[in-house]
This record gives sequence, structure tokens and C-alpha cells, in this order.
Amino acid sequence: IGLEQSSSMLQGFGVRVSAGNSEGYGIPCPATILTLVVELERVASNPSSLALHFTSVTSPDDRGAIVSGYFVEWSTSDSFDSGIVFNATLSADSIYSERLSSYNGRDKLFNYYLIEELTPGVEYFVRVSAVNEAGTGHSSRSTPLALAPGSKPTDLDNQVTVTRVVADTTVSVMESSSTLRVSWRVPFSDNGFVISGYLIEYWVSNGVNEVQEISLQSPSGSPAQGTFT
Repeated sequence: IGLEQSSSMLQGFGVRVSAGNSEGYGIPCPATILTLVVELERVASNPSSLALHFTSVTSPDDRGAIVSGYFVEWSTSDSFDSGIVFNATLSADSIYSERLSSYNGRDKLFNYYLIEELTPGVEYFVRVSAVNEAGTGHSSRSTPLALAPGSKPTDLDNQVTVTRVVADTTVSVMESSSTLRVSWRVPFSDNGFVISGYLIEYWVSNGVNEVQEISLQSPSGSPAQGTFT
């Protein structure tokens, strides 16, 4: 199709296609708009960040003008018109990704961007658009559609204590000799996700488990009473 247009017009041409037969033409379908592959991941070492991987736009998908950058938006609102909305314009030369083009059979060059200073546990929606000299293209949404940054809770360093259970009127000698009391403080931070439980591990030595019974009697033959060491 030979099309001519003034260089001052940046919108380009609108295209749609209809199938026809002897009875006429069907419902028109617009031309396919290029969609970027946008993937969102948590960062294990940073509970307030999300890692963004997205494919590059190259010829002929760049519509005849080299893509110079990408426009990234993230928001707490699915519609991007309310809540907290942020954006960043990225140079195509500064977002190199070490992800191989063969990843998941995409056969595409990937870009990488780290979205930082987010609130752990809060879901964010992300979309990306390619930018060339004609302007900003249509945005592509991420997979998954929304994701909350966060990671495992902070460590319990120096917060765990182990003590013996002393026998008394409520605890028998048998219970006291075979029980330890473990206590700890809650983690400094849950890093965005409510703590659902605790994992307690303990190690048992290779010693011999045994119970010694000692029978004591007084000189008169009656059971001995008192405290013995």
C-alpha cells in the first residue's frame, strides 16, 4: 500500500481489515498492536523492590523509527488513574538484562529495571510502553497483573533463649528432666507478609537415653522425705 503523509503528522495511519465474500464484508478488525512481554518478580534480598523484565522492540515492530527508550508506570490502582502512581522514562542503552533471549522460547532481547522504594506487602500494577521519535506507543501490562514486594521475615538473631523447666507442684520430675522451654521475640519485621508460623529445630546428640531410679529409705525403714543433692 503506497501511503503518503506529512512528517508533521505523528499519529500515523489507522488500519482495519474485513473479510469479504459474495454477500459482502464482515465486521472489521483493527490491525494488531505490538505487545511487549512484561514479567514481574519479587527480589529475595530486597523486600521493598520488584524486578521488571520486558522484551525489546526492534525492526520491523518499531514502525520504522528506532526505539530510544521505554516508559514504565507502576501504581496501586489497576486503572492507573487513582491511588499511588509513579513512572520512569528509561534509556534503551541503560537497561541491559542478563536474561538470555531464549528464555521461555521468547527469542527476544530482554531489558531489566528494578522498581525500588515500594511498600512491602502492597500490590502494585505495572505497565510498559516503547518510545521512539514519533512518541509513546501502547502500554503492555505485566505478568502477573499485580504483585506485592516482600520477602521472608528478618532473622531472630540473639532473640532465642532456652531454659530448663524446674520441677514443682505442677511439673513432675519426669517432665522437668525431659523438657526444655524455648522462647523468642517476634521478628523485627515481617517484610510485608503476616507471619503464619514458626519452624523450631533441635538437635539430639548420640548419647544414651536412660532413666535412673534410686530408692531411699530412712533407718527406720519408712520412705525418705526431704530434699536431696
